[in-house]
Amino acid sequence: MFCQLDFLRRCLPGRIRQALDELPESLDGTYERVLQDIDKAKWKFAHRIFQCVAVASRPLRVEEVAEFLAFDFDEGSTLTYRADVRPEDPLGAGLSTCSSLLSVVTVKTWGWEVLQFSHFSVKE
Repeated sequence: MFCQLDFLRRCLPGRIRQALDELPESLDGTYERVLQDIDKAKWKFAHRIFQCVAVASRPLRVEEVAEFLAFDFDEGSTLTYRADVRPEDPLGAGLSTCSSLLSVVTVKTWGWEVLQFSHFSVKE
């Protein structure tokens, strides 16, 4: 539902009726549309974030995801850390890329901001 509302929020007011008629009927269709709407220039970045969040054994702090994104996986078999590609604003960068699929939750016990899928069905 949030993904559909996010889509409608970005529509021009005069196009909302048409947008409502074009909404996917299934959850899978909704997620497919959201993934297709990710800017191609940001797709690699989004894919890496999804991988981090999906395989983590615990919720990842926003700063940890930013550190992971600074590794260059494309330079052969050796990982290379590149501080120059680490996002200055990891929260903004991550959420601007795929905001309807990810959310930030504050863990009250420690005061950490962790990145997680916005709904369990997104991970599935």
